[in-house]
Amino acid sequence: MRTLTVLGLGALLVGCEAGFEDLRPEGSALAVDAGNPGEGAPDSSSPDAGVGADLASGADLGPSGEAVLLTSGSFERIGYRISGTAEVFRLSDGTLELRLGDDFSSTAVPGPVVVFSTRDRIGSQIDPGQGDIRIAALRANQGAQTYVIPESAADAPFLFIYCEPIGLEVGIATLTTGG
Repeated sequence: MRTLTVLGLGALLVGCEAGFEDLRPEGSALAVDAGNPGEGAPDSSSPDAGVGADLASGADLGPSGEAVLLTSGSFERIGYRISGTAEVFRLSDGTLELRLGDDFSSTAVPGPVVVFSTRDRIGSQIDPGQGDIRIAALRANQGAQTYVIPESAADAPFLFIYCEPIGLEVGIATLTTGG
């Protein structure tokens, strides 16, 4: 039975390819520019509405226009190919923002999500009781992305890209202060 389960999981991973397609009407306030997938506002009916909103389009950063780098790190492979940088900024209006760099790249997995954590391994499920903070679905497997994050994530030392349906860690960035 164990061999069958492992083979079934292997077939699922081999046969699965994550993809992202914007089905909102073109020209709507929520439409995403296909050439720039990070643009646009989240769907208000989404469980991620208000969390992970994208500010990469040059949105107002407050009166001074300055953002302060709080922590940063580089992704390391846990189970799949992943690379790139992650930075957490505090904007002049107090908002916290996670920025994945232009160099970000991750293997396509089903249901990838962005998770901050106080622990260095999530294991088979995201557990808020153990310090895991689910931010939003990963918008794309490559390229720059920006997410608004809650204050509770500011001090989390670890950032994961996590395959939520299967319960697998894709990669981790250890976030450190200074720069």
